[in-house]
Amino acid sequence: LGRPSPWAVPELAKTYAWLGARPGPALLSSGEPVRDGWLSGLPNRHLPAAESGEDFAAALKAARVTLILRVEGQDYGLEADPTAVPRSQLERAYRQLENPGLFRKIHEEPAERATVYEPR
Repeated sequence: LGRPSPWAVPELAKTYAWLGARPGPALLSSGEPVRDGWLSGLPNRHLPAAESGEDFAAALKAARVTLILRVEGQDYGLEADPTAVPRSQLERAYRQLENPGLFRKIHEEPAERATVYEPR
């Protein structure tokens, strides 16, 4: 008792602060839309499930997503099952973000393992 809780500060505090300080309007997309939207103060939607980078980028643009949050090393409770569909969809989405023709990295917080992209 009397000690600060280790959960008092979000693990992505710097990333959320950067996102929240961006000039609006902005729509965020991430693998954890409820958490990331709440803590960044931005409206958020889940990353779309798409087979190709072009379809992934098109779905984000159609939804008017302006920022995409990628967080490495998050435990979604699916790490023990490499065939879990949500896990494979998230990994596929993260691979699509590596296409410089479709996405541009605009911010990185290495200590939080977080990167923010925008669609081109």
